[in-house]
Amino acid sequence: MLRWCNLQVVKCFKCMERAADTFTGVAGPFFVGFACLLMGTGALVFFEIIAPGLPWPLITVPLCLLIASNLLAHYYYVCTTRPGTPNDGLGTGEGRGWSWAPKRGGNGVQWSPVNLADVSRESMPKCNKCQGLKPERTHHCRINQCVGLRNERHFILFMLYFVVATFCFVIAGYQKVWPALDFGIHSWPYRTPEMVYLIIYILCLALGLAVSVMLLWNIYQIGKGVTTVEGYDHGIYADRAQSRGETFVNSYDLGFIKNLAYFFNVIPSGYPLWVLLLPLRTAPYTDGFVWARRHGYTKHGGLLNGEEMTDDED
Repeated sequence: MLRWCNLQVVKCFKCMERAADTFTGVAGPFFVGFACLLMGTGALVFFEIIAPGLPWPLITVPLCLLIASNLLAHYYYVCTTRPGTPNDGLGTGEGRGWSWAPKRGGNGVQWSPVNLADVSRESMPKCNKCQGLKPERTHHCRINQCVGLRNERHFILFMLYFVVATFCFVIAGYQKVWPALDFGIHSWPYRTPEMVYLIIYILCLALGLAVSVMLLWNIYQIGKGVTTVEGYDHGIYADRAQSRGETFVNSYDLGFIKNLAYFFNVIPSGYPLWVLLLPLRTAPYTDGFVWARRHGYTKHGGLLNGEEMTDDED
């Protein structure tokens, strides 16, 4: 009887999970459109009310335009760049055109001490759902729906420029808050209503703080050389290794700065650092089959064969 109840509870949760996935898929375009509306409105309000009063306008206004263009462009790239799958045959997904950043043209992607160990595709496990190849650092096919290998840099840059944009709005627009709170007592010489300005200001303050926390957490994980799932798994690996008197070593951790460089592909064979300041497309340094590891490592240190965890597949 108890086992039957457990099975029913599991089935119930799976039904709820599928319903949530369906709702998210249907509501996704609405949320994307709503985000575009809010960001577009915020940009218009900023350049109508705040930008004309900025000091040194020949410098500050172009900088604000650059921040706004980066914000909107990277959001567009996140939404329109497919995250990628091991079986799509697109490699790094690098393209050509005016929106793509120029590469440095260096030879090789190896920075000592780094090991780029190739893995035989014949030896790779397969996804239980789609039977496609499942290289290391990949997750279940149904999870890979939003942010992945090919658009993750744009996601981080979007959050970065979102935080910068909201910070600029809150700081530069502070003096306009008090006149807006008068609600008609004093003249309000702008087309945007006072209430709209106040709502956008409050949203910038609240969302800017929330996204700042999310951005810092993601930067920390990138600097540690782990994905979100790996971050949880590595804690378990470390405990297991410690119980044997060993130390767990993340073979993907090249050091904080180098991890960031590989993530954004601003390595000698990748893109110059200044492309991060412009609204340009960039590709990852890897196709998802070959990953940079610490020199001398082909797998994690302190981890025995068979101990590595995999995604929970039903």
